[in-house]
Amino acid sequence: MISAAGVATKQPLFSFGLISDVQYAGIPDGRSFLGVPRYYRHSILILQRAVKEWNTHHKHIFVINFGDIVDGYCPRDQSLNTVKKVVDEFEMFNGPVYHMIGNHCLYNLPRSELLPLLKIQTLDGRAYYDFSPC
Repeated sequence: MISAAGVATKQPLFSFGLISDVQYAGIPDGRSFLGVPRYYRHSILILQRAVKEWNTHHKHIFVINFGDIVDGYCPRDQSLNTVKKVVDEFEMFNGPVYHMIGNHCLYNLPRSELLPLLKIQTLDGRAYYDFSPC
């Protein structure tokens, strides 16, 4: 690797965590729209393990969630609390988390509700992030 100053180094300049498709729902296990087995309640345990790993063994300076934190089968009357529950788990990370909205999120809640829950900035109604990791 080459550092910002152009000096060879073995250490990365920074590291970050990635996760996608938590697809949590407080419902019994089942199958996706395509028939793939889903372990809806168990998925939050996987997220908890990821956050613990990021906090304990890595020096990640941020995490990116690529979306679909809730599953499309999440009952609509539970959607708001389900999203909040998953966001609360992400907040256990010792740094900033940048969420993206997935299609399953939009099956459950309108964008206007998701943006503030996920702390996504807006400009003229459009969601965006602007940050520098270093």
